[in-house]
Order: sequence, then structure tokens, then C-alpha cells
Amino acid sequence: DVVIYDPADLGAKIDTGLRVRIKSLYSNEAREAVQKATAALTLADGKVEDTQIDWAVNLFEQTVAITVAWWDENGAPDGICEAADAPPTPCTEPNVRRIYDDPRTGWMQKQVQAAYLDLGRFFPTRNAS
Repeated sequence: DVVIYDPADLGAKIDTGLRVRIKSLYSNEAREAVQKATAALTLADGKVEDTQIDWAVNLFEQTVAITVAWWDENGAPDGICEAADAPPTPCTEPNVRRIYDDPRTGWMQKQVQAAYLDLGRFFPTRNAS
């Protein structure tokens, strides 16, 4: 599970209580997102041309695809509250996309993305014997 820290001071690592469960870089969800993005980039002659924006979109789509659950350790066990008086927002693909794409909450996606790209989270290093 990814611990989401307060974006105001990431160096201090102040825990917001938000948690996000994600799949690995090698999950079926991640592979399918990569395949969709690659198919969208493939030109008629079979060559793939990409730009930095294309790869950013591809990575965003992967991050959306591998997000499987979110909750608040300080409150809602089955969603995250976007405002103090709001009901929990469930972890659905449209909600994940909206939260991750919103400039006010995009910092959450960046933290999930960093965890997703950290292979050590899913494949710990082996001790030398």
C-alpha cells in the first residue's frame, strides 16, 4: 500500500492518512494500459513515433489502471473524502482519473506513480549468501 504524504512538505513525510493499493509494473492491468497506449501511437506503416507528452499520457494511464483501492486511515475505510463534509469517494476508474488529473489533487497521482515505478516495492532485493 502507498502512504500518501502531505504535498506541502514532502521532505517531512507528514502522513495524510490516505492509502492507495496498487498493482505492480508487471501486472496485467499495467500491461494492458501499455498495449492500449502503444496501439494509439502506432502509425499505418507499423512504426511507433512518440513524444514526451505521449509517454506522460501513457504513464498516467498506467497509474490509473493499477490503482485498485484507496481509503483514509483516519476515517473512511472504503473511499477518500474530498471535503470534510463530503461522503467518501469510492475507488472507481472514473473517480481515480478525475482525482489524479485534477490540479488540486494531482500530487496524489505523482506519489502513486513514484511508488509504481519503484520496482523494489514489488521485488525486494535478495540477500547475497
